[in-house]
Amino acid sequence: MDNPIGASHTAPVNTSQRYTLLDYARALAIVLMLIYHFMYDLAAFHYIRYETFTSVWATVIGRSCLILFLICVGYSLGIAHPSGIRWNPFWRRWLKIAGAACLVSLGTYLSNQSTWIYFGILHNIALSSILGLFFLRIPYVALPAGLALMLAYYGWDYSLPWIRLSRPSLDYIPLFPWFGSVLIGIGLTAFQLHKKYRPRYSRPVEWLSQKSLIIYLVHQPLLMGAVWVFKKASMVL
Repeated sequence: MDNPIGASHTAPVNTSQRYTLLDYARALAIVLMLIYHFMYDLAAFHYIRYETFTSVWATVIGRSCLILFLICVGYSLGIAHPSGIRWNPFWRRWLKIAGAACLVSLGTYLSNQSTWIYFGILHNIALSSILGLFFLRIPYVALPAGLALMLAYYGWDYSLPWIRLSRPSLDYIPLFPWFGSVLIGIGLTAFQLHKKYRPRYSRPVEWLSQKSLIIYLVHQPLLMGAVWVFKKASMVL
């Protein structure tokens, strides 16, 4: 695949051999992301109440998107290196993710220093991809470890300390507990779900999956810009 968030390095060219389960999972995560951020934009321009964006169901959409993306990161990492780490493909993909994370930090810092993104989802993915390498050969350990991290956070409101600046951020995704979702993805590779479940191939779904990183980088400026243009046009009319 091209350079999607959490993509495998081993996706075959032959569409009959594609891991379509991962394509559908990433595509669903992208759709949820678009819905969640579009709601944020509508709230920012006062088209909906801010309480709507922070409601339980909106939070579920946002968290489901995040967890699904990170599970795909771990799962793709596991199936991309079945018999040893392929360092060249790994570092090529990692540099794309890390470079994109730096661009996000730089862009948000230049636009708004008070809420710039210093450790968002791409930063998390970059670091989690390196840490996840230590668990590739022990998926049956990764799965319970990942579940324990997530349950410790959601069940007992406990999170291990991590980088946290004394200022708000537009997107703060700390390593803990979210590395737990990556570990869950690695652990699930032991069940070979991508071989057991093969949804029908879909070109739009494949496109969303392949272009997930690009979509992530450009979707919010496009969505917010569209809402801004609509607001300005409605004021003129």
